[in-house]
Amino acid sequence: MSQTPANRLGVPVGAEEDCEAIPFESPGSVQPHGVLLGLDPETDEILVVSESCELLLGRPVDALRGRLVGEVFGDVEGELLRRVNEEALVQGPRFFRIGLGLERGCEARAHHHDGLFLVEIEPIPESAAEPFDPALKGLLGPFGSSSESDTGWLINLLDESRRVENSGEFLERVTHQVKVFLGYDRVLMFKFADDEHGEVIAEAVSQGMEPFLGLRFPSFDVPKRVREMFLVNPVRYVMDMKAPPSPLVPDRHPRTGRPIDLSRTHLRSISDHCREYRNNMGTRASLVVPVIVGGELWGLLSCHHRTPKRASVGLRIAAAQIGGIVGNALQTLQTRERLQAQNEVQELFESLLSVKGDSLSGEFSESAEKVMKAMRASGVALVVDRSVMTVGQTPSKEQCLDLAQRVGGGESPWLFWTQTLAQEFPDLAATLRPERCAGMLATRLFHDRNDYMMWFRPEQAREVIWAGNPTQGVRTVGNRYALSPRESFEQWRQAVAGTSAAWENRDLSLAETCRTWISQRIASLRADEANRSKSSFLASMSHEIRTPLTLILGYTEMLMDQETEPWKTEALRVVRHNGEYLLALLNDILDLSKIEAGKLETRFEPVDPFDLLRDVVDPFQPRARAKGLRLELTCATPLPRRVVTDPVRVRQVLVNLIGNALKFTDQGSVRVVASAEWEPTTGSARWIEIAVHDTGIGMTPEQMSRLFRPFEQVDPSLTRRHEGTGLGLAISRRLARMLGGNITVESVAGQGSVFRFRFTPEPESDLALPNPANQPQSGEPAAGKPTAGISATVSSNDVSSPPPQPMAATDPPSSSGFQLVARHEQTPPPNRPPARLASRSVLVVEDNPDNQSLLKNLLIREGATVFIASNGREAVEFFLERASADHDIDLILMDMRMPIIDGYDATRKLRSMGLKTPIIALTAQAMPGDLLRCLEVGCNDYISKPFAAASLIHTLVKWLQVQPPNPLRAMPDHHL
Repeated sequence: MSQTPANRLGVPVGAEEDCEAIPFESPGSVQPHGVLLGLDPETDEILVVSESCELLLGRPVDALRGRLVGEVFGDVEGELLRRVNEEALVQGPRFFRIGLGLERGCEARAHHHDGLFLVEIEPIPESAAEPFDPALKGLLGPFGSSSESDTGWLINLLDESRRVENSGEFLERVTHQVKVFLGYDRVLMFKFADDEHGEVIAEAVSQGMEPFLGLRFPSFDVPKRVREMFLVNPVRYVMDMKAPPSPLVPDRHPRTGRPIDLSRTHLRSISDHCREYRNNMGTRASLVVPVIVGGELWGLLSCHHRTPKRASVGLRIAAAQIGGIVGNALQTLQTRERLQAQNEVQELFESLLSVKGDSLSGEFSESAEKVMKAMRASGVALVVDRSVMTVGQTPSKEQCLDLAQRVGGGESPWLFWTQTLAQEFPDLAATLRPERCAGMLATRLFHDRNDYMMWFRPEQAREVIWAGNPTQGVRTVGNRYALSPRESFEQWRQAVAGTSAAWENRDLSLAETCRTWISQRIASLRADEANRSKSSFLASMSHEIRTPLTLILGYTEMLMDQETEPWKTEALRVVRHNGEYLLALLNDILDLSKIEAGKLETRFEPVDPFDLLRDVVDPFQPRARAKGLRLELTCATPLPRRVVTDPVRVRQVLVNLIGNALKFTDQGSVRVVASAEWEPTTGSARWIEIAVHDTGIGMTPEQMSRLFRPFEQVDPSLTRRHEGTGLGLAISRRLARMLGGNITVESVAGQGSVFRFRFTPEPESDLALPNPANQPQSGEPAAGKPTAGISATVSSNDVSSPPPQPMAATDPPSSSGFQLVARHEQTPPPNRPPARLASRSVLVVEDNPDNQSLLKNLLIREGATVFIASNGREAVEFFLERASADHDIDLILMDMRMPIIDGYDATRKLRSMGLKTPIIALTAQAMPGDLLRCLEVGCNDYISKPFAAASLIHTLVKWLQVQPPNPLRAMPDHHL
């Protein structure tokens, strides 16, 4: 018993090539029961004729060659052949009957090939029965008719083929019915495997004939060139294997000198190799038709007979039709199986999509079992960035990495599969364990890296039964090997080792699905990791930049409030201006990063659109007056009293548009025109539009095409004059689209521009109501609102005085630990408003001494009493020591990023102690989630660093105005 694997038969190299070299398609002869004529399709001249013409037609070769067909057979027959010639040229092979002076006439078949009109003629012997007609009208021409029972069987077969559920049972019935129908001794269904070997999977056999059911035949039994001929000719018919062939005269093409290709004929003779092979099988006559599925040769319906057997042209065509019916039935079954497999693939894909995790290893571990089960594998491995994850029975991680390198490479396919892994890589055979991983299917994840997902199947030890020993027919011819027909087809058993179950098309589809899923997840996780790294870096840089900016801008404002010398005031103004520019640049970069990552937060709340517009426009009036421009706010249509939107983002867009309009307009005006479109059925606003009109420099169409691209300037020379990063409009358009709207522009160079910002209000049901804990206990007085339907105009002439300037303090920085800082009674400048935090106490929790000093001075200037703690633990201890006493702190300013205990944990601890005092978060972090996190831990509000002094004081006043002053007040120089 051989231990040779099934696809390695022990046939010496070169033997199979010898078989392929046989010119099966051009033997130079035909079977002797018929005559082949090769005509010139243009002139009807007989160019080629088989020597059988003398015996069958009574005319020698010389009487036919070189003559016109009409001269030889008469005008009637000549006219018939000319008509068939024309039809075959257009419609392909034609079947017809022709007399040629014979009593029963002849069956004939004609087709065009290689410049010849080839006519096959088969005289009908007197002993022959009436030819069979399968009742497919017009299919066979005038060949007679069939009995009703024969016709009914064929119709039933056609009907049954449409309802095939089990291919094995169907093919078994086909072989038995074809045996009865065609009268052959043996009818078998021969299926080609992926390795091109074949197996008899259904058979009907007469008593005394050797059965072949379940036997395998090596690929060289049906050579590749023969298989290819079955795709162009649906019939291979041999009436008598032992009959000597009839040579062609001449045996080569008279025009080209090439061998005459008979691959499309029925009369083509057989080779000596095939004749001996069939004789050893006990076969004297045969009729073979292909079974073609999906355009590929699936198998053969092969009929064998022990004695010579004539099959009429009608029977051959009927057999070809049966082969077509079987092929269509198998195609239908495969389509059904493929759809079922697609459903399984889709179910697996949807199941995999539901697997979500923070790491690739976690997702792989969670999904590996279902992937293995779907693939019917015993193990699965994932190789990514030279890291290996395995589940189930797999090679070692080092071997998996090695296999990925071997099957990978620049031009390697997306899929690689084998049933015999050790044979593919013989040097690994000693270390691979076939009982764990005999077969492998691997899918490449990315085209530019050797990252793979691999499935493994164990050895499936089995016994293959061959029809004779395929290695016994090898002979030596000179210095090469050649195959000779096997003398025996007795069962030859072969033990197959080291081979897994075959990988099917369904498995390949599943692998493609898993590749799509895992590659998308890897790309997504890598993108998430990159975003996390980017966000972490930006948060860190934001904190590091904002902290010194807070000090620079804060102290600059304090100094400007007290400075009287003009040149010093101007110097401080330049410092403040450039600090504000640096802050704006930082904010733009952070916003763009958050938008691109899809993590920019929006907070919808009800807002009066006119109040919002007025709050945005009013601060720009001083700048407009300074340039001699008129800045107007106009309502072109009635505005709703209340809409739900994100006022922060709307304000951000409007500030950018109005600021640009003022920047690029040197004379004339800037008009802000608001309008709304109303929903007539509900009375709500469909959209709000704010158009910013200016009489500035305008733009060309080419400049407008680049207007909303990040970091692009429509005119780089203007950057040096007006400053700018090229980010503002890009961010504004993206914000507008996040709000359900857009920004459009109309412009004429030298005349001005109109920027239209439109947004869609959110429905009231989508409003996230604010947490009552995050609002003052009694709100500020509501701002005045214009009545809907009244158009209002506010110009620079109607503007109240500018907001108050911050006041400076000059105390030195506090020491570490918490302490009381006394109020400093200073003589305020004559224009300074009264202190707004008088009789109020504030605890500043801040680790940076410079920030402590800044906040202390700002708060003392407003009349507050200030306590300082250097970290969260000191703040908690401060209140723990006063647990039994009335708290003398009205408000806490809490930095969120500190050592020991940070602001988040400190706030959480204070709230758990029952502290109700307002806590305002101070944060230099501006990444998604930071501000929401402050509110979630218990802060009432937050202020981002760097902050304007006026904004800081305004926020504190808002939260302190409803709180009664505490009776306890620390005295000057009283340290806690």
